[in-house]
Amino acid sequence: MEELRIRIDLREDELLFSGETNSVGQFSGRAKLPFDAAETATIGKALDLSGNPAVTRWFDSDELNILRQWQVLALNDAELHPEAGRRYLELNGRALHRDALRRYVTRRLRDSLIEPLRVVFTKAMPIDRRALLPVRLELGETDVALFQLPWELLNADPLLNKQRVQFSRSIRFAGSVADLCPAPRVRLLVVQSEPEGLPQLNLKETTYIRDGLKGSRLAELFDIEAIDTTKGNYRTLVDCLNRGDDQPMVLHFAGHGDFGHRCENCGRLDTRAQPDRCRVCDSLFPPGSIPRGYLAFGATDADAARTQGNWVRWADSLELAQWLTRAPVQLVVLNCCKSAVGRRGDDIFNGMAQGLMASVADVPAIIATSSPVDNAAAEDFAELLYRNLGAGETLMGAMARVQEDLFGFRRDDWYRPILYLRSSQNDGGRLLRTEASPQPEPPEAPVAVPPRSAVPKLTYRRIAAALQSGSVVPILGPDALHGSSGVPPPASATGKLLPSGVDITQQLAKRSDIDAEIRSDLANESLEGAATYLELTLPRSRLIDLLYEYLGPDASEDAQIPEFYQMLPKTPQPILVITTNYDTLVEQAFRAAGKPYDLVTYPPDEKANANALLWWPHGESAPTISPANALDVDPKRVSVIFKMQGSLSEDELHKGVVVTELDYVKLLSKIGRSEVVPALLSKHCAENSLLYVGYRLDHWNYRSILLKLDEALRAKDSPDSWAVSPEFSTLERRFWLAREIQPIEADLSEFVGKLREHSRP
Repeated sequence: MEELRIRIDLREDELLFSGETNSVGQFSGRAKLPFDAAETATIGKALDLSGNPAVTRWFDSDELNILRQWQVLALNDAELHPEAGRRYLELNGRALHRDALRRYVTRRLRDSLIEPLRVVFTKAMPIDRRALLPVRLELGETDVALFQLPWELLNADPLLNKQRVQFSRSIRFAGSVADLCPAPRVRLLVVQSEPEGLPQLNLKETTYIRDGLKGSRLAELFDIEAIDTTKGNYRTLVDCLNRGDDQPMVLHFAGHGDFGHRCENCGRLDTRAQPDRCRVCDSLFPPGSIPRGYLAFGATDADAARTQGNWVRWADSLELAQWLTRAPVQLVVLNCCKSAVGRRGDDIFNGMAQGLMASVADVPAIIATSSPVDNAAAEDFAELLYRNLGAGETLMGAMARVQEDLFGFRRDDWYRPILYLRSSQNDGGRLLRTEASPQPEPPEAPVAVPPRSAVPKLTYRRIAAALQSGSVVPILGPDALHGSSGVPPPASATGKLLPSGVDITQQLAKRSDIDAEIRSDLANESLEGAATYLELTLPRSRLIDLLYEYLGPDASEDAQIPEFYQMLPKTPQPILVITTNYDTLVEQAFRAAGKPYDLVTYPPDEKANANALLWWPHGESAPTISPANALDVDPKRVSVIFKMQGSLSEDELHKGVVVTELDYVKLLSKIGRSEVVPALLSKHCAENSLLYVGYRLDHWNYRSILLKLDEALRAKDSPDSWAVSPEFSTLERRFWLAREIQPIEADLSEFVGKLREHSRP
C-alpha cells in the first residue's frame, strides 16, 4: 500500500508542501493559509455545535459577522444582536446551517491543500477505485494553527469521494519515531469511567466493542479486559499498566474528557480561558499556567479525603505517560470529549492526545476528538472501529470505513475522530500480525445485496437514529399499508385493513353499476389501468367517488393503522413524510398521537389550481392555495405530510388524485420541470436520508416516479438512503443500488420490530 505523505510547513500565512512518493517522486507546492486566526477560532466553536440543543458556545459580534459572511447562520439579523451591554451571544446547533458550514470549510481546505497538489493526488490514486489512498499530513509541533483545522472533513470532499481517501495526522519530532509493532494477538483494555460528581453517561462501551468484533474474521485474536468501576478506577488502570504480564496493547477510554486548569488544592477542573483563582476553593493558580487536556477517573477514598470530597480524579497526559511507558501500548483510543484539544499555548502538547504522543509516552497511534462527542455517536464509533479492526483492516483503513458508515446518519459526528500516527511505516498502521499478513477482503461488487439475515443491526440503528432526529424522510408507497402478502397482522392490531389496489379493481369488476362491456377486463388490471378504463364510461367525479368509497375518511375511520405509520408521530423531532397513497391513515396516526402537522397535497384535476399546491397549516380547516416554490413550510419546525398524488380527505371542495395513466404522465412531466416538489421540501430531502417503504417496481408508473423523484430530491452529497420490501427481484435490487439506495429485505412488522429494538431511549 502506497501512502501519500505531505509535509506541511507554516510560514506566516503561507503553507509550504513537500514530500516524495513512488508514483510521483519528489513534489512541492504552496498555498495561502485557508483561514486566519479569527476564522479558525470561529470554525472551532461552530463545528462543536450539533443537533443537540444542550451543546452551546458563546460567539462575539466579530464571530457572528464571520458566520454571516459565510451564509451559514439560520438566524435573522434581529436575532443576532446581543442584549444591550453584552458583547456575546450563546448559540446552539440549531442556529446554524451545519451542513452548509461543513461544505464551506471543506471547500476552503480543498482549495488550500488539494488544488495546489492536484497532479500529485491524481498520480497517487490507486488504479482500483475501491482501494484506499492513505494521506498522512505531517505537521510541525509548533504549528498550532494547522492542528486547529478540521482536515478530516476532506475525507468526504466531492472531488475525492469517488476514490477512497483517508487523511490522518502525524507530528514531526526531532528525535526517533516509534513504529507500530504488529502482534499475533491484541489485548484490549477498556476503561469505562463514570466518577461520582459528573453527569452519568450510562456507558455500554464494552458491550458495543464486543458486538463490533462479534462475527468478524479475526475476532478470536482480540482479548478484552474491562475496567468499569466508578470509584478508584484510576488506581485500577495504573495497576493494569504496571503489572508484569498480560499488559494491554490497546487502551480504550470511554467517559468524560475536558480541557482547562486543574486546581492543585481541591483537584477540580476550571474550564475558563484564563482563571486566576479556583472557582470552588478560591486557591490561586500558578502565574503563567497553561490549560491542559484531562481525562476523568474515579478517585480512591484517600484521594477524595485529600481533595475535600472530590470523587473525580482528573489526570493529564504527563501522569498517564509515566504508566504507559511501562506497558507495550500501541494504540490509545480516547472516545470522549475534547481529548485532542490543544488550542492555547505555544505548542500542541498540552492536549491529551498530542501529549501522549510526545517522546515521554512514545505511543505510536492515538485516536481522539477535539470536539464534544455525543454518547450514542461514541458507541456507534466504537462498534464500527473494532468491527473493521477485527476484519483485518489497518488503522487508516478502519477509520476510512468507519467514517464512510457514520457519514450517512451522523452528519455532525462522522469527522470528529482524529487519527494520529507516529509510525514511519507505510502500511497504514497495522495492529495484527497474521501468518500471511492478509489484506482486507475487497468490498462486495456494487450490485451485491446482503441476504435478509445478514442486514446488520447497525443499519437498523442508523435508521432508528435518523427517525429520532428527524433527519430521514419516509416516502410511503402502496405496500406500506399492508406489508408482504400472506403475513398476518400482529396480534395487537385492531381494525380492518384498507383494500389494496388489486383488491379495489377486483371489487370494481363485480359491481353491477359498472359498464358490463369493461367489467371483465377490470379484474386483471392494475388500479391505474382500471381507472383509465372507467374514465371512458364514467364521469371523473364518479371515478373519484368510487375511490372515496374504498379509501376515503369513512372507510379509514375504523381501519387498522400500520405499525410503521404509528412510529412516525412518536419521533421527538418534527419529520417530513411523503406519500403517494390517497388514504388518510398517516394523518390519523398523527392526530391520535397528538403531534401537530401541516398537510400539503397536489390537486391534479383542478384546472384552476393545476400548477399549485393545497396547504393546510396545522390547526386550519381550510387550505391555502400556493405555488409549489412559494410554499412556506418548515419540516424542522413542525411535521409536514406531503401527499404527492392527492388525497381522499374530508375536504369535498378539493377532490383530486393521481389515478389514471394520463394523470401519471402529467405528474411525471411536472416532476421533470420541478413543479411538483416544493423547493423547501426538496432542499430538506437533499440534506437528509430517504426511506422508501412499500414500493413494488413491477409497474411502470412507480418505477418512473421513483426515478424522477430521486433526481428531484437528492443532491450529490446527500446521506445514505434505504428501500424496504419483503423481497426484491434481481431487477429491483439493481434499480435501487443504481440509485445508491440500500435495499433492506424485511416484512414491515419485522422492520418496525428491529427499529424499536435498536432505538435508543
